[in-house]
Amino acid sequence: MDQYGPLVRSRIIEVARLFGRQNDWSMIDDVTAEVFTTLLARDAAVLRSFQGRCTLQTYLAVIATRVSRRVIAQIVSRETKQTDAIDDLTNFNESVDAEQRIIDQEEIQRLLTLVDRLPPRQRELVVAFYQQGDTYAEISQRTGIPIGSIGTTLRRAEQRLRQWITDESP
Repeated sequence: MDQYGPLVRSRIIEVARLFGRQNDWSMIDDVTAEVFTTLLARDAAVLRSFQGRCTLQTYLAVIATRVSRRVIAQIVSRETKQTDAIDDLTNFNESVDAEQRIIDQEEIQRLLTLVDRLPPRQRELVVAFYQQGDTYAEISQRTGIPIGSIGTTLRRAEQRLRQWITDESP
């Protein structure tokens, strides 16, 4: 913890920044504890599963990023009393003018249409992870897909969506 604690904390702060919560030190402390709890759970199973295909620093950074993204999203969702990530996209600041709201609504609809075009397995994972906020473990248990395949499948779906968005852009 002494050696890699600053690395883990820096990843958590970066994820918190993406959520606009970089100065919420209490939340960052809670998320740091959650990351280390995850690393040490079940007799440090996550650490024991390290296979050396990358550096330990990279491995820990990826775990810290994934866990903190999930935990911070749950905290933010609870605080705003929203349980659906897609609903987050439709909550607009009152200062946004009507024209911007229409543009944003069209973007959301476009994204949802593209998600519907994904192959069934990718669509199911995207909805479960991003819309329902399920963890990889929950998704794996419900679908029977190995945990190690979930991240890869999600990344492929994201790449496909990005490509479709790029192809449709003027």
